[in-house]
Amino acid sequence: MLEFLPFILMALAFYVLILMPNQKKQKAAKEKISKVKKGDKVVTIGGIIGIVDSVDDETVSIKIDDKIKIKMRKTAIAEFDIPNSDNAKKDKKVNKK
Repeated sequence: MLEFLPFILMALAFYVLILMPNQKKQKAAKEKISKVKKGDKVVTIGGIIGIVDSVDDETVSIKIDDKIKIKMRKTAIAEFDIPNSDNAKKDKKVNKK
């Protein structure tokens, strides 16, 4: 039984050092994407910049020009700004001064 102890310790270390942090990052990303709403400015993983026009359970419709809308999965959103957040309000106040 003692000959398996190093392998068990290595597996435990692998889980703690690699898998747990990745699970936390995935959970945080999923929560962030679920907060996307109409009017948010987004950037997709393909680099397309637009404004969210509508949101479904799995998809979003993004307006990229006056007459151009694209529909894609929420998971394709790389980053977004929430215009009503406290940070956005602070940035606007700083820019006005």
